[in-house]
Amino acid sequence: MIRCLFFQVVGDYYVNGEKWHAISGIEIKNPLLQLQRSEFLLRQLLRKLGTNTTIESSLIFIHSEFILYNASPQLPIVFSGQLNRFKKKLDSKTSKIERRQEILAEKLNDLHITDPSPRVPNYSYHQLKKGVICVACETFMSEKERTRVSHPK
Repeated sequence: MIRCLFFQVVGDYYVNGEKWHAISGIEIKNPLLQLQRSEFLLRQLLRKLGTNTTIESSLIFIHSEFILYNASPQLPIVFSGQLNRFKKKLDSKTSKIERRQEILAEKLNDLHITDPSPRVPNYSYHQLKKGVICVACETFMSEKERTRVSHPK
């Protein structure tokens, strides 16, 4: 079993159906949807790696003054006042790491990208051509007067 723990440090909010709002009334992105998306993507990755394991995910709010009004107790949410109890629950479920889990950890570690942009060419600022590019033809525009830039002919 894999446990996904997502931490969120924010202010006060309330839930109205599926929609989340700041206390000011402004609607925000529902963090449970991000949790579901992340769980889905992780499940797809694990399937590609040839493993079928259970994923248990929780959204954890660690700010001691955070309050979520109208939250259902059925939601996979842990609040700061519940952290010690949640940690004890996790510790009680701990078991010996099996060889298949070590293999999965190695596969996941191999997928880690340390340099996400290895193909960025080396250049210096002075090598770059500077100017304004025309949106119509994508060529550099020339300066005919000090205060006006015009399209090249």
